Amino acid sequence: MDVKELVNDFATEDFLTKNVRVRPVSSYSMADGKEPKNQTQTQEEEDEKKFNSEALYDMMQQRFEQKDRKKKEEQDRLLEAEKAEKKRRAKQ
Repeated sequence: MDVKELVNDFATEDFLTKNVRVRPVSSYSMADGKEPKNQTQTQEEEDEKKFNSEALYDMMQQRFEQKDRKKKEEQDRLLEAEKAEKKRRAKQ
């Protein structure tokens, strides 16, 4: 078998004479007048980042409120314990 027979796919008349246009890998083309896919993805990513930042803010607010509530409850328990101790001492 000859080596030329193995690599014969590119030696066709069509391949040698036609002007073949190749679309970029990114599939970005200004011919259709539309916005490229990368910008659409960027907008989606921006929306997702905004959503995530808002969710993070909400979680931090909830965390702060829970910590504040827990601190107040502990203070109330300490006050109640002190009052109970004073009453117990007053009875003795």
